[in-house]
Amino acid sequence: MGDAASRVTERSQTTDHACVLLRLIARAGPGGARLKDLCDESNVSKGSVHRILQSLCAARLVRQVAGSRRYCLGMGMMELGLAVEPPIRAFPAIRRAIEGLAHRTNDSAYLMMRSYDDVVCVWGAEGNFPIQATVLSLGGRRPLSASAAGLALLAGLPVAEAERIVEANAPYLHEYCRMGVNDVRRHVRQARDEGFLYGEDLVMTDVAAFAMPVPSPEGTPALAISVTTLKFRASDQRKPQVLRELQRTVDEIRGLLG
Repeated sequence: MGDAASRVTERSQTTDHACVLLRLIARAGPGGARLKDLCDESNVSKGSVHRILQSLCAARLVRQVAGSRRYCLGMGMMELGLAVEPPIRAFPAIRRAIEGLAHRTNDSAYLMMRSYDDVVCVWGAEGNFPIQATVLSLGGRRPLSASAAGLALLAGLPVAEAERIVEANAPYLHEYCRMGVNDVRRHVRQARDEGFLYGEDLVMTDVAAFAMPVPSPEGTPALAISVTTLKFRASDQRKPQVLRELQRTVDEIRGLLG
C-alpha cells in the first residue's frame, strides 16, 4: 500500500508540475521559454522538467522553437481549446462593447481575464490614436501586477489574497513593466479607494492607462477593462470623459453577463 500510495502521489505531483510549466510557457509568449527559466520559476529539478517537456512535446501540447532551445505552446493546445465551451456565452456582444469603447475614446481598449496569478488579453481594439508599440496582444499573458487591468482586478480581491499575488508576481515585474512592488501596492490601494485604476508609465514610457474591474456575482471579479492612451491625451479635462466611457462599458458588459 505504501508503494502504491507513493506512486499515486508522484503521478499527482507530475501532473501539477506539468500544469505549472504550461502556464509559464504560455506567459513567455511565442518567443518561448528557456529550460533554465522554467526550472528556476517552477522550482522543479532540471531532469523532471526535461522529462515532462518531452511528454508534452510528444502530445503536441508543447513544441521547441525552431533554431533554439526554447519551448512554446503547441498546436495540440489549440485543438483542445476548440472543444472547450466558451466561458463567456455573450462574448460576441462583449467584443462589440470593447470595440465601441475604443471607437468612442479613440484609444486602445482591452478586455482582460484573470488566470491564476496572471491576466490574459481576451480582446483588444484600437481607436484613431493607437499606441505605436503593441502593449498587449490577443491571448497575451502577464502577471496580474504588471498591467493596469491586473491592478484593477487585484483591488477587487480580499486584501490578503491580493498581497499574496503581489508577492508571487514580484520576481517577474522587471520583465513586463516599469513598476516595483511598492508601486504596485500604491496603485492597488488607489484603485481600491477610488473604484478605478489610473496610472502613467506603468508598462511603457509616455503611456497612460485607465482600468476598471467588471463586478461579478461570485464576489471577486474575473474580468477587467482597460484603456491605454498616449500620456498627453490623458489631460485633467479628458480624464472624466474616459472614465465615463469606461464605466459605461463596464455596466454594459455586466448586463450582458446577467
